[in-house]
Amino acid sequence: MDCPELERIALAAGAEAVLTDPALASGSDRVWAVLEQRPELQRAVNVQGDEPEIDPAAIHCLLQALEQGAEVATMSAPLPPAAMNDPACVKVVTALNGQALYFSRAGIPFLRGAENVQVKPRLHIGIYGYSRAALRQFAGTAPSPLERCEGLEQLRFLEHGIPVQVMDWPHAFPGIDTPSDYDAFLHRLRTKSPLSKTSRSTPPA
Repeated sequence: MDCPELERIALAAGAEAVLTDPALASGSDRVWAVLEQRPELQRAVNVQGDEPEIDPAAIHCLLQALEQGAEVATMSAPLPPAAMNDPACVKVVTALNGQALYFSRAGIPFLRGAENVQVKPRLHIGIYGYSRAALRQFAGTAPSPLERCEGLEQLRFLEHGIPVQVMDWPHAFPGIDTPSDYDAFLHRLRTKSPLSKTSRSTPPA
């Protein structure tokens, strides 16, 4: 992490915390900064702060993918139709073997005369698992052109030929991408509502 306030909260909760350089370009670069200090760690999972209600089973799914040989793994869920053109909702398209072809804030794939083609847009879920070798290669390079264009760090892996396995999950989690998402999270937290098990029916406001 790069925030002293979060470090204090984590330590108070009994977690181990490591402050990293605020100038690092992405969360994946920060994870590598920690792994550099821990040579015994061969795999890592990055659960981002905007996914506070993620299902622990999803984390386990990524760990299994890494144990089965994936270099990098992430997740996707069905994309609500209303979110297709929302840049806050990142889309992903994959090859037939489940490896990512591209991530974008734009609406992909473009369904041009494809009424009979069984292709359903997928929403990217911002959680990553990495092998140590893949993360070392990623962090050893500068932010790539498409990464800078879209503002999506996962594109750096693809631009350098590092495969990203995309695991299907049946639903998205109520992530925090906008101020209204944060307000809704606080409401659920304060009212102790059960964690949502369904994908967003509408894009973030």
